[in-house]
Amino acid sequence: MIGAIIATSTTASTVLLPRVGPRLLVPPGMLIAAAGMVVLTQGGVHGTYAAHILPALIPLGVGIGLISVDTTVG
Repeated sequence: MIGAIIATSTTASTVLLPRVGPRLLVPPGMLIAAAGMVVLTQGGVHGTYAAHILPALIPLGVGIGLISVDTTVG
């Protein structure tokens, strides 16, 4: 998750934010993070990390990366 946040936040701050602004990055970032949270709630008691948690953490990290930079800089 941390790797996805770092990659997304650096890309968002240097490339995407000056071109499109925060208004076009924050709502998709929130939707991507929410999708990751929905996937995270689907894991069961006997779920494994690789099958149930990791697929949720990647979109969650991308969404948070888009949101964090745009809300602090913009």
